[in-house]
Amino acid sequence: LAPTGLNLANDIEFEVSYEKENQQVEMIDTINEVSKVDEKGNLLKGAEMTVTSNKTKNIIDKWISGQHIFDVTDEMKSQLSKDGKAEGSYMDDEDSMVTYSISKNKEHDDYTLMFVKDGETTYTNIDLQGNETRHMISGLEAGEEYVLKETKTPNGYATFKTETFTAEEGKDTSLSMTDEDTKIEISKQDITTKKELEGAKLKVTDKDGKVIDEWTSGKQPHMIKNLTAGETYTLTEVIAPKNYKVAESIQFTVKDTGVAQKVVMYDELLPVAKKVKTGDDTRINYYVVIAVLSLIAFSLLFIRKKSHE
Repeated sequence: LAPTGLNLANDIEFEVSYEKENQQVEMIDTINEVSKVDEKGNLLKGAEMTVTSNKTKNIIDKWISGQHIFDVTDEMKSQLSKDGKAEGSYMDDEDSMVTYSISKNKEHDDYTLMFVKDGETTYTNIDLQGNETRHMISGLEAGEEYVLKETKTPNGYATFKTETFTAEEGKDTSLSMTDEDTKIEISKQDITTKKELEGAKLKVTDKDGKVIDEWTSGKQPHMIKNLTAGETYTLTEVIAPKNYKVAESIQFTVKDTGVAQKVVMYDELLPVAKKVKTGDDTRINYYVVIAVLSLIAFSLLFIRKKSHE
Protein backbone atom coordinates (compact mmCIF):
# COMPACT_ATOMS: atom_id res chain seq x y z
CA LEU A 1 0.00 0.00 0.00
CA ALA A 2 1.56 3.25 -1.14
CA PRO A 3 0.90 6.57 0.60
CA THR A 4 -2.13 8.36 -0.85
CA GLY A 5 -0.94 10.42 -3.81
CA LEU A 6 1.98 8.14 -4.73
CA ASN A 7 2.17 5.22 -7.16
CA LEU A 8 2.58 1.65 -5.98
CA ALA A 9 6.14 0.59 -6.79
CA ASN A 10 6.92 -2.79 -8.34
CA ASP A 11 8.30 -5.55 -6.09
CA ILE A 12 12.07 -5.68 -5.77
CA GLU A 13 13.96 -8.96 -5.37
CA PHE A 14 17.27 -8.75 -3.55
CA GLU A 15 19.88 -11.19 -2.21
CA VAL A 16 21.61 -10.88 1.13
CA SER A 17 25.39 -11.09 0.67
CA TYR A 18 28.01 -12.44 3.06
CA GLU A 19 29.81 -9.10 3.15
CA LYS A 20 29.97 -7.27 6.47
CA GLU A 21 29.06 -3.93 4.95
CA ASN A 22 25.48 -2.73 5.24
CA GLN A 23 23.42 -3.34 2.10
CA GLN A 24 21.04 -0.76 0.69
CA VAL A 25 17.82 -1.50 -1.16
CA GLU A 26 16.02 1.46 -2.75
CA MET A 27 12.35 1.42 -3.69
CA ILE A 28 11.03 4.54 -5.44
CA ASP A 29 7.39 5.62 -5.30
CA THR A 30 6.63 7.86 -8.26
CA ILE A 31 4.01 10.58 -8.69
CA ASN A 32 1.42 10.97 -11.41
CA GLU A 33 -0.25 14.34 -11.04
CA VAL A 34 -2.94 16.15 -13.01
CA SER A 35 -3.49 19.90 -13.22
CA LYS A 36 -6.83 21.20 -14.51
CA VAL A 37 -6.48 24.73 -15.91
CA ASP A 38 -8.20 27.24 -18.19
CA GLU A 39 -6.70 28.78 -21.34
CA LYS A 40 -4.74 31.31 -19.24
CA GLY A 41 -3.17 28.56 -17.13
CA ASN A 42 -5.21 29.36 -14.02
CA LEU A 43 -6.62 26.66 -11.75
CA LEU A 44 -10.06 25.58 -13.00
CA LYS A 45 -12.38 24.44 -10.24
CA GLY A 46 -15.35 22.11 -10.47
CA ALA A 47 -14.26 19.64 -13.15
CA GLU A 48 -15.11 16.02 -12.27
CA MET A 49 -12.27 13.67 -13.20
CA THR A 50 -11.74 9.90 -13.29
CA VAL A 51 -8.78 7.60 -13.92
CA THR A 52 -9.64 4.11 -15.22
CA SER A 53 -7.38 1.09 -15.65
CA ASN A 54 -7.08 0.07 -19.29
CA LYS A 55 -6.56 -3.52 -18.16
CA THR A 56 -9.37 -4.01 -15.64
CA LYS A 57 -11.65 -1.12 -16.77
CA ASN A 58 -12.10 -0.27 -13.08
CA ILE A 59 -12.08 3.32 -11.80
CA ILE A 60 -8.83 3.77 -9.87
CA ASP A 61 -9.30 7.36 -8.72
CA LYS A 62 -11.87 10.16 -9.05
CA TRP A 63 -11.95 13.72 -7.80
CA ILE A 64 -13.24 17.26 -8.37
CA SER A 65 -10.63 19.84 -9.36
CA GLY A 66 -9.83 22.72 -7.03
CA GLN A 67 -11.53 21.26 -3.96
CA HIS A 68 -10.72 22.60 -0.50
CA ILE A 69 -8.33 20.12 1.15
CA PHE A 70 -6.80 21.76 4.19
CA ASP A 71 -7.30 24.84 6.36
CA VAL A 72 -4.09 26.88 6.18
CA THR A 73 -4.05 29.14 9.23
CA ASP A 74 -2.39 32.57 9.47
CA GLU A 75 0.26 31.03 11.70
CA MET A 76 1.07 28.41 9.04
CA LYS A 77 1.23 31.11 6.37
CA SER A 78 3.64 33.08 8.55
CA GLN A 79 5.89 30.02 8.94
CA LEU A 80 5.80 29.38 5.19
CA SER A 81 6.70 32.99 4.45
CA LYS A 82 9.61 32.86 6.87
CA ASP A 83 11.01 29.34 6.44
CA GLY A 84 9.28 27.97 3.31
CA LYS A 85 7.90 25.19 5.50
CA ALA A 86 5.27 24.73 8.21
CA GLU A 87 4.65 21.65 10.33
CA GLY A 88 2.84 20.62 13.49
CA SER A 89 -0.19 18.70 14.74
CA TYR A 90 -3.75 19.35 15.96
CA MET A 91 -7.00 17.62 16.90
CA ASP A 92 -9.62 17.79 14.15
CA ASP A 93 -13.44 17.88 14.45
CA GLU A 94 -13.53 14.09 14.68
CA ASP A 95 -11.15 14.12 17.68
CA SER A 96 -8.43 12.56 15.54
CA MET A 97 -4.82 13.65 15.85
CA VAL A 98 -3.55 15.11 12.57
CA THR A 99 0.15 15.63 11.89
CA TYR A 100 0.96 17.89 8.93
CA SER A 101 3.90 19.24 6.96
CA ILE A 102 3.61 21.97 4.30
CA SER A 103 6.58 22.88 2.10
CA LYS A 104 7.02 25.24 -0.88
CA ASN A 105 7.39 23.59 -4.27
CA LYS A 106 10.40 24.76 -6.26
CA GLU A 107 9.05 24.49 -9.80
CA HIS A 108 5.43 25.46 -9.11
CA ASP A 109 3.62 28.28 -7.38
CA ASP A 110 2.03 25.99 -4.79
CA TYR A 111 2.87 23.78 -1.80
CA THR A 112 3.16 20.08 -1.03
CA LEU A 113 1.00 19.02 1.89
CA MET A 114 1.69 15.80 3.77
CA PHE A 115 -0.63 14.91 6.60
CA VAL A 116 -1.10 11.79 8.69
CA LYS A 117 -4.47 10.86 10.16
CA ASP A 118 -5.44 7.54 11.76
CA GLY A 119 -2.17 6.04 10.58
CA GLU A 120 -2.75 6.93 6.91
CA THR A 121 -0.35 9.28 5.12
CA THR A 122 -1.66 11.51 2.33
CA TYR A 123 0.25 13.73 -0.10
CA THR A 124 -1.33 16.52 -2.14
CA ASN A 125 -0.58 19.94 -3.66
CA ILE A 126 -2.39 23.02 -2.38
CA ASP A 127 -2.39 26.81 -2.63
CA LEU A 128 -2.44 29.17 0.35
CA GLN A 129 -6.24 28.91 0.49
CA GLY A 130 -5.91 25.17 1.02
CA ASN A 131 -7.40 24.30 -2.40
CA GLU A 132 -5.93 21.40 -4.36
CA THR A 133 -3.88 22.69 -7.32
CA ARG A 134 -2.43 19.51 -8.87
CA HIS A 135 -4.10 16.22 -8.02
CA MET A 136 -1.81 13.29 -7.18
CA ILE A 137 -3.48 10.18 -8.61
CA SER A 138 -3.81 7.37 -6.06
CA GLY A 139 -3.59 3.62 -6.62
CA LEU A 140 -1.56 3.41 -9.85
CA GLU A 141 0.87 0.57 -10.54
CA ALA A 142 4.14 1.21 -12.36
CA GLY A 143 4.08 0.02 -15.97
CA GLU A 144 0.28 -0.12 -16.26
CA GLU A 145 -1.77 1.95 -18.73
CA TYR A 146 -4.61 4.23 -17.61
CA VAL A 147 -7.27 6.52 -19.09
CA LEU A 148 -7.81 10.05 -17.77
CA LYS A 149 -11.29 11.42 -18.46
CA GLU A 150 -13.29 14.53 -17.64
CA THR A 151 -16.81 13.34 -16.72
CA LYS A 152 -18.28 16.75 -15.91
CA THR A 153 -17.07 20.08 -17.26
CA PRO A 154 -17.50 23.46 -15.50
CA ASN A 155 -20.06 25.77 -17.15
CA GLY A 156 -18.60 27.92 -19.91
CA TYR A 157 -15.88 25.49 -20.97
CA ALA A 158 -15.44 22.75 -23.57
CA THR A 159 -14.81 19.18 -22.40
CA PHE A 160 -11.20 18.04 -22.62
CA LYS A 161 -10.59 14.95 -24.75
CA THR A 162 -9.80 11.62 -23.07
CA GLU A 163 -6.08 10.99 -22.50
CA THR A 164 -4.27 7.66 -22.15
CA PHE A 165 -1.02 7.48 -20.15
CA THR A 166 1.34 4.94 -18.57
CA ALA A 167 2.52 5.08 -14.97
CA GLU A 168 6.27 5.06 -15.59
CA GLU A 169 8.55 3.09 -13.31
CA GLY A 170 11.05 5.33 -11.50
CA LYS A 171 9.74 8.46 -13.24
CA ASP A 172 7.23 11.11 -12.23
CA THR A 173 4.56 12.14 -14.74
CA SER A 174 2.75 15.48 -14.89
CA LEU A 175 -0.40 15.79 -16.99
CA SER A 176 -2.08 19.10 -17.77
CA MET A 177 -5.69 19.24 -18.93
CA THR A 178 -6.72 22.59 -20.41
CA ASP A 179 -10.43 23.30 -20.81
CA GLU A 180 -10.94 25.86 -23.58
CA ASP A 181 -13.52 28.66 -23.34
CA THR A 182 -16.63 28.21 -25.45
CA LYS A 183 -16.63 31.01 -28.05
CA ILE A 184 -19.56 32.44 -30.00
CA GLU A 185 -18.78 34.94 -32.79
CA ILE A 186 -21.85 37.02 -33.64
CA SER A 187 -21.90 38.85 -36.97
CA LYS A 188 -24.49 41.49 -37.96
CA GLN A 189 -24.53 41.79 -41.78
CA ASP A 190 -26.33 43.52 -44.63
CA ILE A 191 -28.34 40.78 -46.36
CA THR A 192 -27.32 42.02 -49.83
CA THR A 193 -23.64 42.88 -49.44
CA LYS A 194 -22.87 40.38 -46.64
CA LYS A 195 -20.69 43.09 -45.04
CA GLU A 196 -20.61 43.92 -41.32
CA LEU A 197 -23.38 46.36 -40.42
CA GLU A 198 -22.65 48.97 -37.77
CA GLY A 199 -25.08 50.59 -35.36
CA ALA A 200 -27.45 47.71 -34.51
CA LYS A 201 -28.28 47.32 -30.80
CA LEU A 202 -28.21 43.60 -29.97
CA LYS A 203 -28.60 41.34 -26.94
CA VAL A 204 -28.26 37.66 -26.05
CA THR A 205 -30.57 36.07 -23.48
CA ASP A 206 -30.62 32.60 -21.92
CA LYS A 207 -33.54 30.17 -21.71
CA ASP A 208 -34.93 32.07 -18.69
CA GLY A 209 -34.82 35.43 -20.49
CA LYS A 210 -31.83 36.70 -18.51
CA VAL A 211 -29.64 39.11 -20.50
CA ILE A 212 -26.18 37.55 -20.89
CA ASP A 213 -24.63 40.25 -23.08
CA GLU A 214 -25.71 43.38 -24.99
CA TRP A 215 -23.76 45.60 -27.40
CA THR A 216 -23.86 47.81 -30.49
CA SER A 217 -22.54 46.20 -33.66
CA GLY A 218 -19.34 47.57 -35.17
CA LYS A 219 -16.93 46.86 -38.01
CA GLN A 220 -15.94 43.48 -36.57
CA PRO A 221 -18.04 40.52 -35.29
CA HIS A 222 -18.76 40.46 -31.54
CA MET A 223 -17.28 37.63 -29.44
CA ILE A 224 -19.00 36.08 -26.40
CA LYS A 225 -17.07 33.58 -24.27
CA ASN A 226 -17.97 31.02 -21.61
CA LEU A 227 -21.56 30.29 -22.56
CA THR A 228 -22.68 26.87 -21.31
CA ALA A 229 -22.18 24.03 -23.80
CA GLY A 230 -25.46 22.35 -24.77
CA GLU A 231 -27.59 25.35 -23.74
CA THR A 232 -29.75 27.31 -26.20
CA TYR A 233 -29.61 31.12 -26.29
CA THR A 234 -31.55 33.82 -28.18
CA LEU A 235 -30.01 36.65 -30.22
CA THR A 236 -32.34 39.67 -30.50
CA GLU A 237 -32.01 42.93 -32.43
CA VAL A 238 -33.40 45.66 -30.18
CA ILE A 239 -32.83 48.61 -32.55
CA ALA A 240 -31.87 48.30 -36.22
CA PRO A 241 -29.47 50.71 -37.97
CA LYS A 242 -31.02 53.65 -39.81
CA ASN A 243 -32.97 52.65 -42.96
CA TYR A 244 -32.99 48.93 -41.99
CA LYS A 245 -35.77 46.62 -40.81
CA VAL A 246 -35.47 44.96 -37.38
CA ALA A 247 -34.52 41.32 -37.94
CA GLU A 248 -36.32 38.37 -36.38
CA SER A 249 -34.67 36.84 -33.30
CA ILE A 250 -32.34 33.86 -33.76
CA GLN A 251 -31.89 30.89 -31.42
CA PHE A 252 -28.55 29.05 -31.30
CA THR A 253 -27.18 26.14 -29.27
CA VAL A 254 -23.60 26.18 -27.94
CA LYS A 255 -21.54 23.20 -29.07
CA ASP A 256 -19.08 21.43 -26.74
CA THR A 257 -15.93 22.74 -28.44
CA GLY A 258 -13.30 25.43 -27.97
CA VAL A 259 -13.47 26.33 -31.69
CA ALA A 260 -15.27 29.63 -32.36
CA GLN A 261 -18.87 29.09 -33.46
CA LYS A 262 -20.34 31.69 -35.85
CA VAL A 263 -23.86 33.11 -35.67
CA VAL A 264 -24.95 35.54 -38.44
CA MET A 265 -27.97 37.87 -38.31
CA TYR A 266 -28.94 39.70 -41.53
CA ASP A 267 -30.74 43.06 -41.89
CA GLU A 268 -32.80 44.17 -44.91
CA LEU A 269 -33.11 47.75 -46.14
CA LEU A 270 -36.51 49.41 -45.71
CA PRO A 271 -38.50 50.02 -48.96
CA VAL A 272 -37.74 53.46 -50.49
CA ALA A 273 -40.79 55.64 -51.40
CA LYS A 274 -40.79 56.92 -55.01
CA LYS A 275 -40.44 60.69 -55.38
CA VAL A 276 -41.97 62.87 -58.15
CA LYS A 277 -39.26 64.78 -59.96
CA THR A 278 -39.76 68.56 -60.14
CA GLY A 279 -39.89 69.75 -63.72
CA ASP A 280 -40.89 66.38 -65.19
CA ASP A 281 -42.10 67.41 -68.73
CA THR A 282 -44.05 64.19 -69.24
CA ARG A 283 -46.24 64.74 -66.20
CA ILE A 284 -46.74 68.46 -67.05
CA ASN A 285 -47.86 67.60 -70.60
CA TYR A 286 -50.24 65.01 -69.15
CA TYR A 287 -51.90 67.57 -66.91
CA VAL A 288 -52.10 70.13 -69.79
CA VAL A 289 -53.88 67.61 -72.02
CA ILE A 290 -56.39 66.79 -69.26
CA ALA A 291 -57.06 70.49 -68.73
CA VAL A 292 -57.59 71.14 -72.46
CA LEU A 293 -59.95 68.19 -72.85
CA SER A 294 -61.92 69.31 -69.81
CA LEU A 295 -62.21 72.82 -71.28
CA ILE A 296 -63.44 71.43 -74.63
CA ALA A 297 -66.03 69.24 -72.94
CA PHE A 298 -67.25 72.17 -70.86
CA SER A 299 -67.49 74.36 -74.00
CA LEU A 300 -69.54 71.74 -75.89
CA LEU A 301 -71.96 71.41 -73.02
CA PHE A 302 -72.31 75.21 -72.88
CA ILE A 303 -72.99 75.46 -76.65
CA ARG A 304 -75.63 72.70 -76.56
CA LYS A 305 -77.37 74.42 -73.71
CA LYS A 306 -77.49 77.76 -75.62
CA SER A 307 -78.85 76.09 -78.75
CA HIS A 308 -81.76 74.58 -76.81
CA GLU A 309 -82.67 77.97 -75.41
